[in-house]
Amino acid sequence: MLPLILTIAIAVIFFVEGGLHLYWAITGKLPEGAVIPRDHDGLQLFDPAPLMTVAAGVMQWVGALIVVLPGTKLKFALASLLFLRAMGELNYIGFFKRVRGSRYATLDTWLYSPLCLAQAIGIFWLTQNQ
Repeated sequence: MLPLILTIAIAVIFFVEGGLHLYWAITGKLPEGAVIPRDHDGLQLFDPAPLMTVAAGVMQWVGALIVVLPGTKLKFALASLLFLRAMGELNYIGFFKRVRGSRYATLDTWLYSPLCLAQAIGIFWLTQNQ
């Protein structure tokens, strides 16, 4: 029963994340300072085009599909990617980022990175217990 509940929970998270990306792409309304990393001067690191935002959302939905489909190789790869995302690239993203103090950095520390880590742990567990 626990594997089913965990699978559904992780897939729903991916599905909602994908929906948010699609909403942002369609409306062009991103939460100010909350979803794009910022540099030391407070400037956005990039300005995503709507098509890129749609692609990010579709990838979230692919993640949901990988979680619900049987098989462990793709699940293990997905969990590994999520784990690496949680750890970060050491400057702007992840638990070990150097640039802190922005709204994005705070959300990344307390929401985005922990969520990626929790999903990674859950998917790793599913690969061993299904």
